[in-house]
Amino acid sequence: MKKKNVFVVLFALAMVMAGSLLCGNAAPQIDHDSASSVAETAAVASANVKQLEGAGTVNDPYLIYNEEDLNDIRNYTVYDTATRSTLINGYFELTSSIALESDWVPIPYTFNGTLDGNLFTIIGMSMNVNAAGSYGLFKINKGTVRDLFFSNVHVNVTASQSATITVGAVAATNYGTITNCTLASSNINLKNYYGAFLGGIAGTCYGGTVSNCEVVSTCSLTSSGYIGGITAYVRYAIVTNCENSAEVNYSYNTTERAIGGIAGIFEYGGTISYCTNSGTVRTSMSGGSIGQIVGIYDQYGSMIGNTHNGSIIKNANI
Repeated sequence: MKKKNVFVVLFALAMVMAGSLLCGNAAPQIDHDSASSVAETAAVASANVKQLEGAGTVNDPYLIYNEEDLNDIRNYTVYDTATRSTLINGYFELTSSIALESDWVPIPYTFNGTLDGNLFTIIGMSMNVNAAGSYGLFKINKGTVRDLFFSNVHVNVTASQSATITVGAVAATNYGTITNCTLASSNINLKNYYGAFLGGIAGTCYGGTVSNCEVVSTCSLTSSGYIGGITAYVRYAIVTNCENSAEVNYSYNTTERAIGGIAGIFEYGGTISYCTNSGTVRTSMSGGSIGQIVGIYDQYGSMIGNTHNGSIIKNANI
């Protein structure tokens, strides 16, 4: 049984900590989770009181019943001395769909566990983007997120237009495994933000795998930075059996970026395979780096078995 009076204090502390860490994500980079200070580590340890039902094992996972439980994930931290970073370990499972009543503050610590959505939906994930940084359910995923749906995801952007912003429903940056996740009924708009990395599932992918994921036709993604229906940036990663049918819109600002139905830019190796784009890819430019699968491809990676039956519209009013 939860001790709700204790949780209120702990959650307030965690929210303050989360706000202090949502900055400095100058994507693309290899590691967005910088070393924690001694003071930060002590603060994390003091808030690390277990609230969720379950033992966090594969046979007895932590159970997530509601919004309060979903926020509790951020309390399950350990400090990894080898990487000098704060991690979240353990097995977590949703037991029902969750409609969020409050704005979502992305979980700032690296998720290194397993989150099983059990085919339930997180509804109404609204994020306030008021500074450069990483925005999604998780800031960084190095674990496994599977069988999770998202509906009505959107951002409220007040950051400087030169800010580097990375946005993806599951994770801003993925190093781990994201499989069988879906984004629906969402309008995410980063127009005029040429430093943005916007993907429906993950903002950027450095290694790891995104598989069997879908962004459906009820979604619209708009940006002036790198943008892809599934992910904006793929590097040494595998994106396979994914499908985009959403409208992907690129509004030219001051610097040309790349736009694709699956990924904006694909470089330095990896594989994009057996993916399908049936969505409309629109650009305000007459040319540029635009494609139904990827916008820019440096040919160090592999493109295998991808198909498309969508369309590309140029000189669009976005």
